[in-house]
Amino acid sequence: MTQKTKKRDLDFFLANWNVGGAKLLELPSNPEWKPQNSNQQTKEPPQCREEFRYRLQNALILLITQIGNYPHVVTLQEVVQYEKNGDFKQAKNLFAEKFFENLGYNFQFFPLIDTLKHSAQAKWNKVITAENSGWSDKTYFAQGNAILVRNDVSVFPVWSIPKIGIKLQEYFVKKNTFSEETDSSTQLNNIEKMCEAGDSNSYNKSEISCSSEIVFVEQGLYFGDRNTEPRAAIVTHIVLDGTLSSSEGKLKKPLDLFIVNLHLTTLFNEREGIPSKDEEACIRRLKQLDIVFNDIISRYNSWKQVKNYKLRDEEYPLKPKIEATDRHKPVWVIAGDFNFTPESEEYNYIKKRNFLDLIPDHKVGTKASGLAKEPTLTLDYAFAGPLYYSIQPDNARSRIWRNRVETGGFAMVSDHMPIIVKVPIHIEEKE
Repeated sequence: MTQKTKKRDLDFFLANWNVGGAKLLELPSNPEWKPQNSNQQTKEPPQCREEFRYRLQNALILLITQIGNYPHVVTLQEVVQYEKNGDFKQAKNLFAEKFFENLGYNFQFFPLIDTLKHSAQAKWNKVITAENSGWSDKTYFAQGNAILVRNDVSVFPVWSIPKIGIKLQEYFVKKNTFSEETDSSTQLNNIEKMCEAGDSNSYNKSEISCSSEIVFVEQGLYFGDRNTEPRAAIVTHIVLDGTLSSSEGKLKKPLDLFIVNLHLTTLFNEREGIPSKDEEACIRRLKQLDIVFNDIISRYNSWKQVKNYKLRDEEYPLKPKIEATDRHKPVWVIAGDFNFTPESEEYNYIKKRNFLDLIPDHKVGTKASGLAKEPTLTLDYAFAGPLYYSIQPDNARSRIWRNRVETGGFAMVSDHMPIIVKVPIHIEEKE
C-alpha cells in the first residue's frame, strides 16, 4: 500500500534592521529633552542621544508589534553599548532595560569591537572629541550585532539535533555532563553557568547566547577605522516543530532553521568615483561570502547529508530520548547589511549559490546618506536557501510578494530602512 504524503507550508517571519547605533554616540546629550508627541514621528534627524533612543525604541515597537506582526526573529546590526565611567559590567544598551522582554522576546547583543579588547581607539576618539559629546576618556564603548528571538521559538546549539518537544535546558541536562539523578536546582545552576560566556554584561545568561556562534569573516588587527573593522556572521540555530504558523499540529520530525546575522565590510571612499576602491571592496566581500557559504552552510549541510552526522568520522553518539537524526532538510536564512547593490558581483554570487532574495524587487532603497533622509541605495537583504533542496523555488516565489522594505517616517531615525520578510518553507511528510 502506497503511503500518502502530506504537504505543508510554514511561514516564518523575520525583520532586519541596521539601527545605526554608532550615530547615537556622536550626538550630544540633552537630559532636558522631552518628546513633543507620543510617537515622535518626524523626518527631522534626531538632535540628541535622548531623542535618538526614544525614537528608535518607538520605531522598534511599531515595527515589531504592528507592521511586522510580531516576527519570530529580528536581526539587528550596529547596536551599541556605553558606560561613562568605564565599568563595562554596567554598560547601558542602546535600548532600555527589559525593553524587549516586555515585548515577548529574548535579546542578545554580540559585541565585535569595544574599548576593552581593542587597543586602537581611533573610532572612539572621534566620538569622544565630537562637539558637545560629553564623553570622557574613561567611557566604555562597544558595537556589534544583536538578535531578538520570540519567546515561543525554540533555540539550540548549532551542532545539536534535538527531538521535537525537547526544551533547551532538558537537552543540556541530558546531553552533557549532568546525570538525570542530579538535583533539579543543581542542574539549573549548572546550565546558567554554561550559558555565561566571559565576565562582562556583553554576554548575559540567555538561551540565545548558548545557541549562537560568532564566526568572524574579517580578521586581522583592528586599526580603529572602517576598513579594518572586524566583521562576523552570528549563527543562531532554531528548531521548528510546525506549530508556529500552522493549526495542523506538530511536524513528525524536526526542522532546523539557521539564522545568519551578517554585516559585511564597506571601505572608506567606496562608491565615490574610485574604481580601484570599489574593486577592493568587492574582493573583500566575496572572501567573506566564501566563508559564509563554504565554511558555514556547506560544512553543516555536508555533516547532515554526506557524513550522516558523523563526528570525527565515527558514528554520532545518539541519545534517542532527546535526539533524532531523522530530520527535515535544514533551511538557512541570511539577513543583514551586506553593503553591496543588486547589480554587484557579490549579489550574483549569492544567487548563483541557489539562494532566494526574499525581497521580490528593489525599487525602494534601504540606505540613505544620513539620518532622516530618503534611501538611495539598496544594501540590506534577506536570503533563504538552498533552493531546490530546502526551499522550493516556485512555491517560494508565489508566497513572498508582500515582503518589503519599510520606509515609513518612523524608520528615518536610522540611515538604514528595516526590511520585513516571510520565509516560505514548504515541506512534505509521510502520513
